[in-house]
Amino acid sequence: VQIQPQHLNVALRPGDTLNFNVTIKPAATFPLDVYFLMDLSDSMNDDLDTLKRFTLEIIKAVQNISEDYTVGFGNFVEKPVIPFLDISCSLGQPTCSIPIISSFIHNLKLTNDSSQFSETLNRV
Repeated sequence: VQIQPQHLNVALRPGDTLNFNVTIKPAATFPLDVYFLMDLSDSMNDDLDTLKRFTLEIIKAVQNISEDYTVGFGNFVEKPVIPFLDISCSLGQPTCSIPIISSFIHNLKLTNDSSQFSETLNRV
């Protein structure tokens, strides 16, 4: 039982109040899917760096919520024009790792492999 009380019958008169406690115990095996969809335009680079830095902490937090979890990652470029895009991308430089125009790229399917999630983020 995850929520108690399961049933509560109450008969109140107008103006009467009733206080009662509700206990919630989440199941450790409740399935949880977390998909990160990230804007990779140049203005979001600092947010991508933050996500990369906190990957392990994010995975641990998800694991604390449920043992049956999966994580995935995708990206898009909201505004594929300068100054929102790295200029090397617009010039076709080989150092560009951000697609010039993409409405959505699915980088990692939902998985419970935290190292694969981390590796995928580091490749982006």
